[in-house]
Amino acid sequence: MEFKEYLKILVQNDGSDLYLTADAPPAAKFQGVLRPLEPIKLTKDRLR
Repeated sequence: MEFKEYLKILVQNDGSDLYLTADAPPAAKFQGVLRPLEPIKLTKDRLR
């Protein structure tokens, strides 16, 4: 998934925070609960 798609999910679902960390799946906070946006872990190269 691309960065714009993560933002779109956040907006559509009233998310508040986006977490992009190497060696972890992308996650976002929805109503105070941190949830993964996809099961695939991000690599440090993909975050650049």
